[in-house]
Amino acid sequence: RTAHSPTMRRVVFATSNHVMGRYKEDGANDAARKMRATDTVGVGTVWYANGVLMDSTIYAVPKFCGERLCKALAAQCARRGGPSFVCVRIGWCQPGDNSALTLNASGTPTLAASDTDAAENEGDADSLRDVALLNQWYRSMWLSNRDFTHIFSRALVAALPAERGGFLLTHGMSANSGMRWDLTESKEVLGYQPKDDVQAELRRAAAR
Repeated sequence: RTAHSPTMRRVVFATSNHVMGRYKEDGANDAARKMRATDTVGVGTVWYANGVLMDSTIYAVPKFCGERLCKALAAQCARRGGPSFVCVRIGWCQPGDNSALTLNASGTPTLAASDTDAAENEGDADSLRDVALLNQWYRSMWLSNRDFTHIFSRALVAALPAERGGFLLTHGMSANSGMRWDLTESKEVLGYQPKDDVQAELRRAAAR
C-alpha cells in the first residue's frame, strides 16, 4: 500500500556490494573489467576474520531480493501511478569515522584480517601478491562519509529519465582509483559527484 501512496514520490533502498561478492574471486583487480549494476549477480562474499570463515550469503540474499522487489514495484507504479525506486549498492562504509586507514579484509576495523595474516607470515611472493589483491578488492569499495551523504541525497531527489521506467539500480562507492565498480549511472543519472579516493587518502597518510 505504501508503494502506491499518492503522496510518496521516491523509495530509496540501501542494498549492498555483497550482492556482487562472488566477483571477489574473479578478476577482482582488473580495472578494465568494470562491474556494472546490470551484470549477473554473484551473491555473497567469502572471507576470514579472526581465523573464522565468514560467508555473507545469508545477508546478501535478502538484499538481492529487495532489489528485485523494488524493480517489480516500479513496474507496477509506472502503470498505476506511484513512486519511483532507486537501489544503491553501498560499498564499504564503516561505522564512525570511516577512515581509509582502518580498511582491512575483515570488514570490521576492530577485527584482524586473518585471511591476509597467514599469507603475510609465509612471506613468499605469491602469498604477498594475494595480500595485495585482497586489500585492493576491499579498499576499492570504500564509500566515504561525505560521498555516502551525497549519493543518498541525489538518490532522493534526482529525476529519473522516462526510459528507466521508474527504477534505477546503481553502485555507491567513492571515486577510488583503479576500482572495478562502475559509477557511470550513479554519475550520469543521479548527478553523483564523489569527492574522495581511498588511494589518495592512503598516500596522504603515508606522507605524514
